Amino acid sequence: MNSVLISPINIALAFDKNFVTPAYVFLTSIFYNNKESNFVFHIIATGLEKSEIKELEDFIKQNKSKVFFYNIDENLAQEFVIPSNSHFTIATYYRLFFPALVPRDIDKLLYVDVDTIVVGKMRQFLEKDLGSFPVAAVADNVFTTRPELGIFETGKYFNAGVLLMNLPVWKNQQISEKAISFLQEFPEKIQFVDQDALNAVLNNNWLPLESKFNLMYVDFPQEMPQSQFNYFLSDKIIIHFSSRFKPWHVYSPNRLNYLYHYYKSLSPKAKDKKYSDYKFSHKVFFDLTKNKLVNFYYNHPWIVRFWRRLKSN
Repeated sequence: MNSVLISPINIALAFDKNFVTPAYVFLTSIFYNNKESNFVFHIIATGLEKSEIKELEDFIKQNKSKVFFYNIDENLAQEFVIPSNSHFTIATYYRLFFPALVPRDIDKLLYVDVDTIVVGKMRQFLEKDLGSFPVAAVADNVFTTRPELGIFETGKYFNAGVLLMNLPVWKNQQISEKAISFLQEFPEKIQFVDQDALNAVLNNNWLPLESKFNLMYVDFPQEMPQSQFNYFLSDKIIIHFSSRFKPWHVYSPNRLNYLYHYYKSLSPKAKDKKYSDYKFSHKVFFDLTKNKLVNFYYNHPWIVRFWRRLKSN
């Protein structure tokens, strides 16, 4: 256990200028909940000013962690498909390049999307034995099969927002190269960008992780009263705001949004506006009110019981 505790956890992050605040919130949450761990961050951040990079670097170093920034030609990913009307950006493809960029002596690399917050101990990732698998991930419970990708069995399609990479095996099996080839050859099959390509080339060749390592919206019982949230989350590690609507969107119905805003209040971006898309209108007012009423409804079980009794009569 001692060797696990003192071994640095290598984490890869990729984002553009539109996700700077979420990146700070993620970092704040990981530092807050993992004071005993050492981190080395490997970051691809495009569209940021030099001053913004320096501020980010200083923040990470102030929290007794190391950081390496990697420059990447944005044109490398421009040819890859971004489905119309999707919330994805080109930056999501950058994770494919990390295995070739980071130092060769790194065996385990944890890639994490920045629309996440950390609520548990990250050292649990280091304790995972990947064996001969190139990667470990959490199954996606929204899209359980993807026949067009060759995935017919339920639970064999994973979410790529949290990936524990076994770099020697990953590179030996040329996973990134195969995923890029798939993107180029089958753009018509791509719905969830490189996540689809990775699933296609890693079919039955990845280690399933428990949902606590990447807790998504669909895995959270939405009818749970808030008084039970702490108990439910007590063994969770990463919360992933994986749907189209994020905590910084007015329309987001996710009942765990408050956690994002809590860590934002502790971050260097505390004074940034709460909602990036806020423009007052009757619809915005209606949606905000509806979300508050839904929360109030589920937070008071007696109302739920009373309403169900009424409907049954």
